[in-house]
Parts: sequence; C-alpha cells; structure tokens
Amino acid sequence: MPRKPSTANRKQSKEQLAYKALESNNRRPLPSTVVKAVEQDMAYFKAPLAHNSAIELEQNLALIGWAIRTWLGFTASFKFQANTGTPAGNLALEKHVAERTKARNCDVQRSFSLWQMVRSYGGLRVLYGDSFMPKVQGGKLQLLESWQIAKGKNAPEGVNDNGLVISPDGLAVDKFAVCRGADSANLAHHQLVEWQDMITDRFGLRPSGFRGVSPLLPAMETARYYMTASEFYWFKIKIASMFGLAIFGEDNTSGALGFQYNQGTATPPETAVNKKPLQYDLKPGLKLHLGKDARAEFLESKSPPAEFLSYAKHSIRLILSALNIPYCLWDSEASNYSSMRGDFNLFKQSILEERDKNQQAAHDALEHLLKFDDAAGTLPVGLTYDLIDWELIPTATFILDLSKEVDAVMKKLAIGACTYDDAARELGSIRSHSENVRIQGEEIAAANAAKVPLARGPNPGAAQTDPAGSDPQQ
Repeated sequence: MPRKPSTANRKQSKEQLAYKALESNNRRPLPSTVVKAVEQDMAYFKAPLAHNSAIELEQNLALIGWAIRTWLGFTASFKFQANTGTPAGNLALEKHVAERTKARNCDVQRSFSLWQMVRSYGGLRVLYGDSFMPKVQGGKLQLLESWQIAKGKNAPEGVNDNGLVISPDGLAVDKFAVCRGADSANLAHHQLVEWQDMITDRFGLRPSGFRGVSPLLPAMETARYYMTASEFYWFKIKIASMFGLAIFGEDNTSGALGFQYNQGTATPPETAVNKKPLQYDLKPGLKLHLGKDARAEFLESKSPPAEFLSYAKHSIRLILSALNIPYCLWDSEASNYSSMRGDFNLFKQSILEERDKNQQAAHDALEHLLKFDDAAGTLPVGLTYDLIDWELIPTATFILDLSKEVDAVMKKLAIGACTYDDAARELGSIRSHSENVRIQGEEIAAANAAKVPLARGPNPGAAQTDPAGSDPQQ
C-alpha cells in the first residue's frame, strides 16, 4: 500500500506562494501600492523637468543627438510620389508639391520645408513624448513644442492643467490650448485649436492619459552617469598631461650654464638665467644629462581602463535601446554581416509602427495644403483634390550588402513571396515598379535611336540593346 502523503507537506504558507518581486525587503524599497493615471504621474509640474532633462542630454551628449537623428532617418524621411493616372499629371503634381512644400509656402514661421517639419515633428515626439502641428488658416502649418500646450495666463474655463479641454464624457480631447511665451513659467493663452485641426501623436502604451512620455526617460539617468564618468576620465587624462616628464634616479641639480645648485655659496655668472632645479623647457632639441642609473619617461595616462570601456559600452547599449537602435549602428567594428543582418531585422520590425505614425502625419499635413490649393484654384490645370492620389515613400533602406540582398529579393520574386513593386521598395527605389518600367522603356528607346548599347540583364557587361533599333524586349 502506498503511503498517504502527509498534509503537513501539502500546506504552504502565503509567503511561499507569493511572488518574490512583491515581497518587501531591505535591499530595494517597493513602489507605492497606489496606481496613478499617466496625467497624475506626469503632472504639469513634473513635465517641464522631463522636458528639460531630454533637452539637456540632446544638447550636451552627442550620443543622444546621433541616436535621435538616426531614428528619424529610418522613421521620418519620405519622398513624394504622385499618382494621378497619367505621366503628365504626375509630373505636374510633383512640380506643384515641390514648390508648395518649401518653407515660405507651407510654414507660418517660414523656417522649415514640409519634409523638415515632419522630421522635427518626429524628433519633438522623442524629446517630449508628444508633438503638435496645428493646421493654420491660409493653408499653412505650424510646429509647436510640447510645453506650448499648457494652461497659460487668462486661459478659458475648461482648460485643465495639461492644456487640454476634455470631452464631457472624459474619454477624448476636444481642444488644445496653445500658449505663447519665452519659457514654460511665463505662458499666456493664445488660442484653442479644435482636435480636427491638430496633427498630434504621442509615445506611450498606457491609455489612461492624453499626454505622452519621452522614450528617453528610462535612459536619462544612465546617460547622465555615462556623461559624468566620461568627463571624469577626460579630466584625469588632462591632469596627467600637465606633468610632462618624469625623471627616475638620482637628483639632477644642474641648472642653467652648468651651474650646480646646492654646491657651496658661489653666485652664478651674471649672464646665467636663473632656473629652479628640475625645471626644463620641453621643446625640440632638448638634451638631458642624467646619471648612470637615472632614466626619463614622458608621462602618459593609462586611462580609461578596460573597466571603464566595458562600462561605457554597456551604458551606450542601454541608451540606444530606448529607441530600439542596435549597437552595431553605433559601433560595427566587432560585428559581422550575419549579426548585423539579424539586428537590422529586429530594428525594422520595432520601428515600422513609428514610421507609419510619422507617415500619417505627413499625409495629414499634405492633405491640408492640397485641399486649400484645390479650394483656391491653384492646383495644376485639370487636377482637383478628388482626382489626385500620392504616396510617401520612405527613403531609408535596411540594406547592408546590396550584392547579397538583391539575390535574396530575386529569390522572393521567383517563389511569389513579393511583387515587383515590393522588391523595388525594399531595394530603395523612390518610384514604383511601373514608373521605373516606363522610364526604362523611354531610356531604351532613346538609346536605340542613338545606336548606343545599354548594359542590362543578368550579365551587365553584355550589350542588351540592338544597334539596329529593334525592340530589345522581343
């Protein structure tokens, strides 16, 4: 007969069943048991502290500025491509947009082109956690920094401490309070902007608030420590460099013109230049007369040590992870193609959503400009807003080795895993595949007419055009 298990073994205390992370201990205090909404955790008096912390690091730590610019290169850089249905219509619309999106024609402040505004819009969202671009009357746009959406002096009734007018049911933002002033402590209310007229987005997963939080916030403390440690070691190197030469061995008391210090009371010749013992002018041609067992060495700093370099690398990884940027983009010295390819694939997946957000903001902004032009009758002849369409093509690619990745794309085409248009986009084309084919056809026809062979096909060295002018596609 098997023994019946003892009930003593089956009984467990509450402490044994609890999550260790929820148990109080003396090593690290537990957080509060009260969960706050985002608006409470980032109250209006805390938000400027977070904003200034991000600005300080962006201005003083090159790594942060580089990380933001790199992130924007992959998420907020686009090329306009018209799609009107005809080549002539496409050309006319693209010329119109190129002129319309210049700084003087789209920005109230005449500071940024539309594409610069989109990049700044994305960059401000990284710095502050949210970004704002109101649609201004007259068919223009304006960039605002996060601290300019606030409850300023003489704000209308209904504006809360975060500069928002919330809907009666408390679920959405109805209006944004735009303020003017030299700093966040001296803001005066300017106007209320309806939610339909504000292009805005924010960072954050939590739905319990309406303002965003900078993704750099978790890395700010690490970045400050890294910046402080770097300054310390640079200072240490500088101190070491101030002591130019070290002499080991017996004292060298020979002064200027061979006069021996501490050798009796004789006075030096009048022509001698008084010089203290062991004081030398380090300059080209300097000669030192040292004793038999003496030696001289230039002082050089032995810092930063390996421990600091390891710490710096770890800190940089943590800082870049705030924007999902792989370390190999910062330092590829120790990476190979396979590891970088894997990092790039993960990076691509992590930022596609952010690129879509910035792309949508650019679409909304361009829509505002072109709708105004349609109403004003300034669109190219024969085009109306209802008849035109366009695409915003990301200019960044995730290609590391073109020779390897073209082959991979061709294999995807062969098995039907992508279209020719997908392949063109993946390889960085700023035009659609159909547009590329049309232009290539014109180029081939012109080359045939001029009897100039073009290198095409799988063997680039072989001429693929017929000097007689026949169709090379047949």
